[in-house]
Amino acid sequence: MRDEIVEKIQEYRMRLGLSQTDLAERMGVPQSTIARIERGETGVSSKTLFRFLSATGLDIEFINSEDSKLNNLKQYSVLDVAKYIIEQMKRIFNFEKKSNESYYDLTNMKLNKLIYYVQMYNLGMRGYPLFKENLESWDHGPVVRELYDSYKHFVANVINEPIDKTYEELDSQSKKIIDTVLEKLGYYSAYQLRAKSHKELPWKNAMKRTNKIISEDDMKKEYKLLNLLPF
Repeated sequence: MRDEIVEKIQEYRMRLGLSQTDLAERMGVPQSTIARIERGETGVSSKTLFRFLSATGLDIEFINSEDSKLNNLKQYSVLDVAKYIIEQMKRIFNFEKKSNESYYDLTNMKLNKLIYYVQMYNLGMRGYPLFKENLESWDHGPVVRELYDSYKHFVANVINEPIDKTYEELDSQSKKIIDTVLEKLGYYSAYQLRAKSHKELPWKNAMKRTNKIISEDDMKKEYKLLNLLPF
């Protein structure tokens, strides 16, 4: 009989709409490994379990949790996600220390590019969008209109408002994904991120559409194409 870990691995795979081949590619194992596990022909080693957790953005608590992410694919407001990014960026660059403030370069333009990559990572790792608002292809790259409008009063200046602690608390896995994006891309300038996004499928395809909406499927494909493995 299959054990509980195997049952939950299969359930989560199916909820994300992944085939055994899709999950195997994410984990870097043969498709036959996933098939044998799900048929109960082999157990789940600690190494295989770690690969599964890394490939899906889950943590070990999902096994024992009654209210696990299997039943709670949480979405947030893009503004709440942005506030967490702003807070983390200020920590990274020690914004409160005036001698280091010159290295803090989070403008509205850069924030929107980081939001784009956060959404891409979340779609690639977990199979669903972290926030519900649409990303659009603008001349300077991906933008969430609601987010742009909220910070446009800063024009091209850095976002220097006090850290806002009133936003909705994000779950631990969402924070991990955001922190990974900031670790990889937080030191890029706004124009470096603009140039990077212009080379990618999601922005290019959306520029051809009348509504300029960036496709979630395109972001998933781009994540897979770039072979981004954040954990």
